[in-house]
Amino acid sequence: MEHAYKSHTIVITTWASLDRNGYTPEVRVSKKAPIVLQTLKLNNAFPTKEEAENFALEAAKKWIDDKNSRPSQGATQSTVDAKSETPLG
Repeated sequence: MEHAYKSHTIVITTWASLDRNGYTPEVRVSKKAPIVLQTLKLNNAFPTKEEAENFALEAAKKWIDDKNSRPSQGATQSTVDAKSETPLG
């Protein structure tokens, strides 16, 4: 699933996680394809694919908003815990 937000492209991938009983999302955020600025890996599984995608989208939007409020940094990878709902990095 792909979304546009504040001049960024957010690509969300989800997959069924049998050992975690749900769907696990991963988010890639880019400003100018194909360069990925951020990969957010989420720690928790969600009961439905839709819940996983919605959480991932909100985490990516928050990361973009936070990134725009601080000095520029290079490409990074972060892990997000669904309970905290706050991207790291």
